[in-house]
Amino acid sequence: MKRLTAALLCAALTAGLLASCGKENPDMSDMSSVASDVQGVLDNINSATAAGEKETTTPGTYNYAEFMTPVWEGETSYAETVFMLQKEGGLPEAQLLYTPEKVLKVQSPDLTEPYEEGRDYTIEGRTIRLTENSRAPYMTEADMYPESPRGTDDSIKVGGGYLALNLPNGKHFCEMQLAVTYTHKETGFENFTPSPYGDKTIPKTLQQLQNGDDLNIIIYGDSIGGGAETSGFWKMKPNVPSWSRLINLGLMQLYPDSKVTMTTVAEGGTATQWGIDNAKELVASKKPDLVFITLGMSDAHAIYRLTPEQFGENYQKMINIIRETSPDTEFILMSTMLANPEAEGFTGRQAEYLNPLQEIEKANTGVAVANVTEAHSFILSRKKFWDISGNGVNHPGDYMTRVYAQCAMQIFIKPE
Repeated sequence: MKRLTAALLCAALTAGLLASCGKENPDMSDMSSVASDVQGVLDNINSATAAGEKETTTPGTYNYAEFMTPVWEGETSYAETVFMLQKEGGLPEAQLLYTPEKVLKVQSPDLTEPYEEGRDYTIEGRTIRLTENSRAPYMTEADMYPESPRGTDDSIKVGGGYLALNLPNGKHFCEMQLAVTYTHKETGFENFTPSPYGDKTIPKTLQQLQNGDDLNIIIYGDSIGGGAETSGFWKMKPNVPSWSRLINLGLMQLYPDSKVTMTTVAEGGTATQWGIDNAKELVASKKPDLVFITLGMSDAHAIYRLTPEQFGENYQKMINIIRETSPDTEFILMSTMLANPEAEGFTGRQAEYLNPLQEIEKANTGVAVANVTEAHSFILSRKKFWDISGNGVNHPGDYMTRVYAQCAMQIFIKPE
């Protein structure tokens, strides 16, 4: 990751993209090509930095190099998001991933307003707590756990009661999550192994990139594959784009001689059976060099309840169908994040779907797995789902979208 970060620090990129949640978006292939990326990057570029100079970032924009630094590496956590929740009789608070050594900044959700320690918040261990007169946004426990359902705005909570699907103030989750940047001593994620460099798993793809050849990529999956549900998805500051867009920008930096074209083929709420049914027409017919498959969240839903064995069989069927027409296509299988463990019907066996994907990686050539599942599992062991979700139930927010991209980028970065 150091190689990518060093390259990006030479020109800290900021960009936004509204990713499609529908079927193939004809504009997506154009917007994701290197040629069209250039203007979008220039429109939102941060101040260039040189060795020893202080980096400045325009309020309301994100720093690409910082946002793509793996959250499990290093001793600085950049813009870690927290959802401030007030319990009855207490002050609003949330948990950080690590115990801060020094808090560098706490910002409003759109990264435009800095908050002051003592005036707006206090820090105690991993807990960040708002003061009585804080300017920062928060919600109450009653807002998030209503006593009675409010139509389609709420879901049944595991164990009884209800859980907010939509915020009662009408805001999106990305408008309520503060961004905390701090240093810390602890590093790494317990029970998490980042994906290795892909020279053994997707050698053809890497060779194309190294040769400066054009690379045609398809993102194939559900609403998570389509970019739901970042600030960029809602066209709001700081305009963090989809994880696929973040990857594309990273590939531009690592392999500047290659023209990387990404096409998103995504359908919200779909499971692997949809992937099987549409693989030939929507993917194989285009003969892509590389396919990211991002399904699994809905397969564990109460509607489907696929076993890990069934899930793995369906993924293998998709690969087989695509390779019947396009035998040289390689794959990166994005293991799914977890659903909100409190959301009845949404939470299920998502965590168990990682193993069959890893077995497919072993059994096939040209297949790599991006280990998102274990990264998310560790994060949830220390933070609330709302801290990092885009909808409170089954979509990543800005922070978790970054984790998606970081997990996949490991496959493209050659160790030093």
